[in-house]
Amino acid sequence: MLRNLTLVAVSLWGLSGCSAQATHTHPEFPNTVEKVIDSVCLISYSSSTIITTNNKFNDDGLPPNPFDDYLKKNQLYENKIQDADPISGTGTCFIISHNGKRYIVTNQHVANNEKHQYKVTFYNNIKHYNAKLYASDKLSDLAVVEMKSTEGIYQLNSRPAVTWGDSGKLRQGDEVFAIGHPLGQLWSVSKGIVSYNGRRLQNTWQKVIQTDVAINQGNSGGPMFNLHGDVIGVNTFIYSQGGGSVGINFSVDGNLTQYNINQLIEYKEVRRSKLGLAYVVDRDEGVLKIEMVREGGPAEKGGLKKGDILVSINGMKANNMTSVGDALETVSPGTKIFIRVLRGKDDIINEVTTGGVVDDKD
Repeated sequence: MLRNLTLVAVSLWGLSGCSAQATHTHPEFPNTVEKVIDSVCLISYSSSTIITTNNKFNDDGLPPNPFDDYLKKNQLYENKIQDADPISGTGTCFIISHNGKRYIVTNQHVANNEKHQYKVTFYNNIKHYNAKLYASDKLSDLAVVEMKSTEGIYQLNSRPAVTWGDSGKLRQGDEVFAIGHPLGQLWSVSKGIVSYNGRRLQNTWQKVIQTDVAINQGNSGGPMFNLHGDVIGVNTFIYSQGGGSVGINFSVDGNLTQYNINQLIEYKEVRRSKLGLAYVVDRDEGVLKIEMVREGGPAEKGGLKKGDILVSINGMKANNMTSVGDALETVSPGTKIFIRVLRGKDDIINEVTTGGVVDDKD
């Protein structure tokens, strides 16, 4: 009998395979919008930066992560606009504070090239201020931008930075809202509920929040807020056959965003652990089975073998992509972790030292 096996593309980077109470619109909601809207901005860029995936295999010899194709087909394609400047598209961005300094956050598919010209427009201000890419990360679709001019820095510092909420406490049905620039309609507000919290789709490293908030072209990179006005996600892509919102929208998880943004500011990259393996989801047996182990990689050095059934990673059950991602997403390269597997009738605990940036520099 053929088993229902779902291959999770890992690309050998690893196994890749404040609660808002749900209520009717509260009379204080407009005050919350008014409090946070000045932290949301408009970002324009000089050329189209849509993600494409052309390589049949990546550098590790595995097929490209299918999340790339998912993004290419379903992301929030930037709104094309007409302007006096040679601008090819726009997205949404917002202001954060890190160690006393202000930065701009948006999507990587909006800002991803140091040679491109970026301009930021602040709320209630028609002037564009020149900005530059500080760092970006394709896997999480996040980018950090900073202002170039003294006047732009002054405008940035004169406006409030967002506050972060705890996306881990979001429940299905909690109300959330977005501010952005859908279809060129600047600083528009849309509201809805959390449909599902913690989806990973086909990318272990990318945890997203699914909502039914009306999101359209031009919302890319904008914040998703809870009803307290705290950011719990970054609006990234929609599921749509025709380019418009059909009520299935995804935002990068806010807690993971904070971790990745801190990494980008600190190191100008997100330092992820490598395990050097891929696994399949055996839905008939209800297990995750190691399908490939890279020769000389961390998994092989730690004693893992093809055919091993994953049981747990650092004490967290490895029974689906979500649990695997939760166990690995903030593990730094060079960290010792314990991976428990079943090999036939044997129950084995392996100590594995993760690879990554540290590994690559040796």
